[in-house]
Amino acid sequence: LEPRRPVPVLGITGTGGSGKSSLTDEIVRRFRLDQEDKLRIAVLAVDPTRRKGGGALLGDRIRMNSLDGEQVFFRSMATRGA
Repeated sequence: LEPRRPVPVLGITGTGGSGKSSLTDEIVRRFRLDQEDKLRIAVLAVDPTRRKGGGALLGDRIRMNSLDGEQVFFRSMATRGA
């Protein structure tokens, strides 16, 4: 087994439509380019869904173009009822 090492964690929050998905996509793209796709990157998109709007779980994934490839893991999680 590989020895454990600290893993940086970045949290991005904001109101709907503030550009969180676009910012996240650009950060992932730049890490991939800078590190020549040698990093493994995980994006956990937590959607605090409301009963009225239903949330935007698919919208995040559709707008993010840098998620392709085996080095990037993307998971959407709804929080309704949690």
